[in-house]
Amino acid sequence: MFFFTLPAYSKITRIDCNLNIKDQEAIASISINLYSETPINYFSIEMPFQGNRIIKISDSIGNIKNYEVRDGKLFVKTNSSAKRKEELLKIEAQYKELEKEAFLQARILDFSVAAEDNTELYFRAHGPIHGFDASPGFKGSVKGGELFLVGYGPLHVRFIYSHSGQRFGRFIVFEDGSISNAHLTEIFNEAENLYFILPNVLGIEPDQDIYAIAILCDSNYNSRVNNYSRGIYVNGGLILLKESVLREKKSALPVILHELAHCFNAKAFAWNSSKAVWLDEGLAKFIEYLVSKNLGIKVPNLFLGEKKYIEGRYVYTIFPSGDFNDLYQYYNDESSYMAEWNAENSEKRTFGYAFSELFVRDYIFRNGFEKLHYAMQSFLNEKENIYDSREFTKKALEKLETSLEPCKATKKEMMVSCINELNSFAPEIPKAKIVVAGPKQLQKTDDFDIFVVRAKNIKAKFRDLNDKMQKFLEFAFKATEAHLQ
Repeated sequence: MFFFTLPAYSKITRIDCNLNIKDQEAIASISINLYSETPINYFSIEMPFQGNRIIKISDSIGNIKNYEVRDGKLFVKTNSSAKRKEELLKIEAQYKELEKEAFLQARILDFSVAAEDNTELYFRAHGPIHGFDASPGFKGSVKGGELFLVGYGPLHVRFIYSHSGQRFGRFIVFEDGSISNAHLTEIFNEAENLYFILPNVLGIEPDQDIYAIAILCDSNYNSRVNNYSRGIYVNGGLILLKESVLREKKSALPVILHELAHCFNAKAFAWNSSKAVWLDEGLAKFIEYLVSKNLGIKVPNLFLGEKKYIEGRYVYTIFPSGDFNDLYQYYNDESSYMAEWNAENSEKRTFGYAFSELFVRDYIFRNGFEKLHYAMQSFLNEKENIYDSREFTKKALEKLETSLEPCKATKKEMMVSCINELNSFAPEIPKAKIVVAGPKQLQKTDDFDIFVVRAKNIKAKFRDLNDKMQKFLEFAFKATEAHLQ
């Protein structure tokens, strides 16, 4: 459905598509550079057309009337004149049904441009646009509400479009008004402060100045998404969060950064059209782990070891994520289903998340961040879609130069030792050479100081402790006063 039909001696060398969006409709202005090996009097082409109507078609001679739309295709014959090798065809068309889904005021729009594999394609969409996902091989950016993409071959793109939303630094937030602006400001200011963790750990960064987040009330989230997750990344560049996650600022931050990691990964794994998510989820869980560590949030171990801590008069127990016996049995049975694991499988969900995170911890522990960065940056250059989960896993592991067997050993004692080592592994955030995954594929470095984050966290802890002490003293004073009466 994506390709043009031309005579054998003709070809399209370049396509420029400009999409101007106005509420419920869009106008596409498409310029097509035609070339013939031998001079000809006219060009004729056949191309897919999913728009509502053609507004105008012209070439270098003038307006073209010799065209027809039939069975989802546009048939065009350029004006006949003196023989020539090149021609510029211009098509202006109206589209009215681009919206695929909407969450609150955030609309997910969907658009395709037909092209042959070797045709250079430039695409611009004029906003307000707040995020995107595109076909593998296409490099894109969102700046000032405008989307720009460049690559070769057919393009399919989804993007977030909205005139609404509240801006908090690099975040635009859509919500129903049930959370105060002061609370949102506090949360997303802190998320902004922690943002540096993502590009420095992953070694890549999307070329965009804004990230879109929609906050759904719990019942709406449960019905439209699922009832087990706290957040999710939606193809097109939108992060959905469950409202209850935002009630506590500190516990919300690891979730926000986890989902933001999926936004980064979406650019690296645009070629993964399979359902395998072990690497995507493993990286996101590792980001969540590092964020929690740097905020002083207690996190569960993986597969081994309960954690106990005292708060006030209560003793709390944190049980490990995943069961060691399940991991041992997985290896003992020579299982390999993690190569095609996805979180929709409720029976393997807990194990899958724990295994995926164990893999990433083990990989970085043994190889360091630089090797991960090299692999992530090479993923950006993949151009062929992969639809089979095991084929994706094979290619990903080849790039990573490893196997999908974290802590695999012949003896239980060796597995236990490996897991314990990884449970205590809390590396410093590296200062990395980051590849910005945009049209120019730039490299940059971030100047950050992790100790500033930790100092802020210590101050926050003292504030929390002071608040709790004040509440305790007020309670004790009232209780004493009541007793004396």
